[in-house]
Amino acid sequence: MKKSIIGFMLALAVMILFILLPEAEGLTGPAQASIGLLIAGIILWVTEALPLAITTFLLMILMPYLGIMELSSVWKEFISAVFFFVLATFAMTAALLNTKIPNRIAGLMLKWSGNSSKKLVLGFVFATAALSAIMSNVPTAALFMGLGIAILKANGDPVPGTSNLGKCLMIGVAYGSVMGGFSTPAGSPINILALHMLKDATGIWIRFLDWMIVGIPMAIIGVFVVSWWVTLVHKPEPISSQARAELEKIIAEAGKLDIQEKKVLAIIGLMFIFWISSTWFPIIDTTVVAVAGMCLFFFPGIKVLTWKEFVSNSSWEALIMIGGIQSIAAGLVNTGAASWLVNTVMSDAATWSGMVTNVIASALTSILHVIIPTGPAVVGLALVAMVEVAGIASLSAASFALITAFWSNVTYLLPIDTVPLITFGKGYYKMSDMIKAGIVPSIIMILVAALLIPVLVSLLGY
Repeated sequence: MKKSIIGFMLALAVMILFILLPEAEGLTGPAQASIGLLIAGIILWVTEALPLAITTFLLMILMPYLGIMELSSVWKEFISAVFFFVLATFAMTAALLNTKIPNRIAGLMLKWSGNSSKKLVLGFVFATAALSAIMSNVPTAALFMGLGIAILKANGDPVPGTSNLGKCLMIGVAYGSVMGGFSTPAGSPINILALHMLKDATGIWIRFLDWMIVGIPMAIIGVFVVSWWVTLVHKPEPISSQARAELEKIIAEAGKLDIQEKKVLAIIGLMFIFWISSTWFPIIDTTVVAVAGMCLFFFPGIKVLTWKEFVSNSSWEALIMIGGIQSIAAGLVNTGAASWLVNTVMSDAATWSGMVTNVIASALTSILHVIIPTGPAVVGLALVAMVEVAGIASLSAASFALITAFWSNVTYLLPIDTVPLITFGKGYYKMSDMIKAGIVPSIIMILVAALLIPVLVSLLGY
């Protein structure tokens, strides 16, 4: 309660300060108010002084009264194709959770790992990332966390925090989920938000397959980097015969593919065929495909999902927050606040080499996600600004958008974002354990993102 009150009062003080302060050079009153509103919102989100969705609504209704944007435009920006695409991905997640498909994926990785605890960690991170490419990050992390805890109990039922294997699995699951989420546009709502924000700002639309050509290599490299480092700093203990038996039980219980699983795989497979086909046939709208696929889950004769199951597995808070971020980001752009922020922070980008600019952009967005532990807020604040940097430096706006989207999904250092909080809450690792496991992967992936993403984007012709 005390934290909530402090957070609310601090946010209010920041908002009042930005309204009353003299206008900064090059900044209008509404633009200055929009920056203050976003900072106040971030404080409320971080401190959870209000429910996340309520904070989002509060920011939206304040925008017209601060001169940032007309009320009709605020509502218009909230409801977009992003809203419906994200809604459809919740249906995919719910349908998959109704099957043993996740257990099958885990089983394959576990069978491959044999008796090696290091290979087990790699397999777990890889399996989590693979499923997260088509399923929301939070339920994917929760699912593999449950499988991991079952293995740890079979490996001697260690008290949470006493097992290095527990540290590696729980940290690895969080890492795998967010990295897999970046690998396809359907893997995370942040990706769809980034796609539409880039299109609104520049007219550039990154095609579904093109995103995958960038996202999958980034995820694979990240999986190997984090698996190597987390097992190096937190050396996992060997796997016992009891734990091995538990793994074999998980594999055996999956059995053969049943009719429900075949239906789900067929629908998701069909959706991906159409999504990838949209790369060559622009008439195929990715959001229409997503919503049509969602409807198929409920069709008579198919019926792999009930409305109750869909509703219970949908994050309405996340959906509201993503819609609100679109409105707030539009306010930053329309008032000129986004351009001002870029010109203030990175005004010399035109004099830097392309490589230096890429590395700085990658490092800044990485650090931003540590400061702001909410992925949609990071992409809402940073993407348009980074696109402006690309313009100043005469570099690819698409590559800067993808770098921003990657770091808006991924954070390695602190368990304060929603996804790592899932596993952190079980007590298998401390905050300092995640920092040790995340510092080197952060540095490596900052460089990988700065080097690889621009090269791949260039080859794709953006």
